[in-house]
Amino acid sequence: MNTELDQVKKEMMGLISKNVEADSPEAIAWMEKAANIVRKDQLQPGQVWKHNPDTGLEKVWVN
Repeated sequence: MNTELDQVKKEMMGLISKNVEADSPEAIAWMEKAANIVRKDQLQPGQVWKHNPDTGLEKVWVN
């Protein structure tokens, strides 16, 4: 997991350096990816974290 976490940090720094808005598609994709790595212990098999514009990140079932 350490290399995944390092990759997430590197991508975050890249977004910061580009001054990306928090609600941009790039930032949302990064948030979903980061949550699926860092918070995967909170998911059941078949679930992933997805961004909902009204509520933020939420767990959803993948078919």
